[in-house]
Amino acid sequence: MKQDITPMHIRSLLESYYDGSCTPAGEAELRDYFATADTVDPDLEADRAIFRAMESHKTADIEAPADLEQRILRATVDKHRHNIFAWLPAIGAAAAVAVLVCVGLKFATLPQPTPAEADSYYTELTDPDEVEAMTLEVFARLDAGLSKARSSIRTTDDALAAVNKTLNKINL
Repeated sequence: MKQDITPMHIRSLLESYYDGSCTPAGEAELRDYFATADTVDPDLEADRAIFRAMESHKTADIEAPADLEQRILRATVDKHRHNIFAWLPAIGAAAAVAVLVCVGLKFATLPQPTPAEADSYYTELTDPDEVEAMTLEVFARLDAGLSKARSSIRTTDDALAAVNKTLNKINL
C-alpha cells in the first residue's frame, strides 16, 4: 500500500467513482487501497466491504442457469404481449369518449335559430284539413326517400351480380 494515500484522497476518489466520473487509474487505486488496507476510517468501512466483495466475485467462476434465456424471454417478451391485449379495453373506451366528444362538439357548434326562426318551426295546426295535408306531405317525402334507397340497393345488387359473374368466368 502506498504511504501517501490519505483518507481525504480516497474520499475524493470515491466521490468521483460514485458520480461515474472516476478514471480507470482512479478505480484501480481504490481497488488496491481497499484490497491491501488493514484498517480504514470508520466511515470508509462500508466502501471497503463493497470493493472487497466486488473483487471476490470478480475472480469467482459463476455459471448462468441453463434456462436463463427462456426465463428472461418469458419475463419480458411474453408480458409485453399480454400487456398489449390488457390495454385494448382502455383504448376502446378512450376511442368511444373521443367519438362522443366530437359529436358533442359538432352539435355545440350548430347555428342556433333566432327566436323568429324557432317560432316558424313550431306552428300550431288547428284545421283538420291542414293537418291531413301536412301529414300526407311528410309521408310523400318519406316514400320518396325510401324509393331512392330501394333503387340504390337494386343498383348495388346488380353491380354485385355483375362482379360475381365476371369472377366466375375468370375462375373457369
